Amino acid sequence: MPSRTPQAIAEAYFEAWRDKDFVAAREYLHDDLSFQGPFDTLNSAEDLIAAITPLGALVKTLEKQNVLTGGQDVCIIYDLVPVKDAPSVAMSEVYTVTGEKITAIRVIFDTAAFTAIF
Repeated sequence: MPSRTPQAIAEAYFEAWRDKDFVAAREYLHDDLSFQGPFDTLNSAEDLIAAITPLGALVKTLEKQNVLTGGQDVCIIYDLVPVKDAPSVAMSEVYTVTGEKITAIRVIFDTAAFTAIF
C-alpha cells in the first residue's frame, strides 16, 4: 500500500477536527507532537486533543479556504465558524508531516476575533 502524501494526512486530520471526531483526529498525530499557537505551546498529541475537545462545543464548523504545500509542510487556511452569534475567525494551521504522522502544528489567527467566541 503506497504511503499517503503530507497533504492527504493533514487534510484527513483537519476533516476529523471539523467533524469533531477527536478519536480519529488523534490517529494522525505523532505522540510527541509539538504545537504552537497564540495561547498555548503543547508537547504531546494527548495535550492537544485535551485542549481542542472542549473547543469543539463552541465551533459550528471549519470552512476550508485554501491548502498550500511545500515538502513535508502543509498549510490549511480556514474560517472557524462559531456556534454563538459572533463573526467567523480566519485561521491558518501549518502541519509538518513526518512519515505518516503530523509531528508539528503551528496555528496563526487574530486573538481578539477568537476571544469574541467566548
